[in-house]
Amino acid sequence: MIQTEFTGEDNEFVYAGHRLRIGDHGTFVLCNLHCRELGRHCHIDYCQSESEENCKLGNQGQHINEKVQLNPDRSKDFISHKLFWERTEQQEFSKCDYECSDKMHNKFQGSSTPKSFCELQLFHAHLNPSSNLLNNIGYISLDGHHFNCENPSTHKAVYYIIFVLNHSGSMDNRDKKPIPNFPIYNKLIKNYNNRIGTVYQAVYQFMDARINSAQANQNQILSATRRDSISSILFDHEVFNFARGGTSYELAIQKAGFLITNYFDPKKENIIIFLSDGSCGIPLNQHHIICKQNETKGFPLYLYMVLFGRNSHSHSLEEMAKIAQSYHPTNTSSGALRCQFTRTMNEVNLVSHFTNVAESLRNHKPALLKKIK
Repeated sequence: MIQTEFTGEDNEFVYAGHRLRIGDHGTFVLCNLHCRELGRHCHIDYCQSESEENCKLGNQGQHINEKVQLNPDRSKDFISHKLFWERTEQQEFSKCDYECSDKMHNKFQGSSTPKSFCELQLFHAHLNPSSNLLNNIGYISLDGHHFNCENPSTHKAVYYIIFVLNHSGSMDNRDKKPIPNFPIYNKLIKNYNNRIGTVYQAVYQFMDARINSAQANQNQILSATRRDSISSILFDHEVFNFARGGTSYELAIQKAGFLITNYFDPKKENIIIFLSDGSCGIPLNQHHIICKQNETKGFPLYLYMVLFGRNSHSHSLEEMAKIAQSYHPTNTSSGALRCQFTRTMNEVNLVSHFTNVAESLRNHKPALLKKIK
C-alpha cells in the first residue's frame, strides 16, 4: 500500500498495532492483506466528477457530502472494492514492466526517487524514438518504451576518477621527461624531471582537458565536471609517496577497490586509470572481486591500463583490462566507454592518450534501459 494514505474520523488512531495519523502511508501492509482482514468494506477515493449531481457510480459507490481529510476541499466518494481495484492495481498491473535505467531511480543505492516504468500496456508495439509525446511529458527510449521521467541520455555523466600510478624506482629514470612549453613544466622539472614527472604532466593535461571541455557547454558539462571526484594512488610494492622499490599490482588495485567501496556514489561512474612502466603478476582474485562488486551494484568498473616506457608489451596490464571489460554488458553501443590497454612509448603519446581519455568521458552518456528480472 505504498501509494495509499490513511484517513479517519480522528487525527490519530490505531490500526494493526500501529499508531497512525491522517496522511500516513500504508507501506507496512500489503493491499490484499489489508482488504482481506477488513472483510466487507468500502474505500474512499477522490470524486472524479467533483459534484454529487454528476457523480454516476450506480451501485459501486456513493458521493460524500462532508469534507474528509486529506485535502478536505476536494470532493470524495465511498467506492466498492471492485471499483477501487479497477482504478488502481488492475490498471497498474496491465502496464509494461520495463523500467527506466536512470541511476537516480536505483533505490538499492539509496536513491529517494521512485522507480519509473514504461507507461504503455504490457506487450505493446515499440514506439519510434522520434515520435511526438503526449503533452511533451517524458521520453521514448531507443528500444521503444515511453517513460514519464527525464531522459537519462540528456544527463552528462559524473565520475569518480582514480589515478593509480606506478611510483617504483624505475619511474625515477630520466629517459622520459616532461615536455617543454607545457603548463607547470618549470615546476615539474625542479623535482620530477623524469618518468614520473611526465606522468604528472599527463595527469595535469587530463584535468585541464576535462575542465576545458566543460566550458563548451556551461549548463550541463561544467556542472557535471565540478561534481567529479578525483583520487590518486602512488604505488610500488606498497602505497608510497616517492620513487623507490619494486611493483605490486595487487596492492594498487586493492587500494583502488577500497576507495570505490568507501566513497561509493550511485550518481558517479567509477574510472580507474592505471599506469605502470613495467609488469608483474596479475592479482586475479582481488581483481575479480572488485569487478564483481561493482557489477553487482549495477556500476561496472571502467579500467584504463597504460604501459609507459621502453617495454613493448605487458600481458598483465592487457589481461586486467580484458577481465574488467568482461563484467560489462556485451550489447553496448559502439561509442560506449570500454576498458582498454594502451602502450605509450614516449612523452607525447602519453599526454595525447590522457587527453583523449578525458575527451571520451565528456562524450559518454549513461545507459538508457535495462530489463527488470
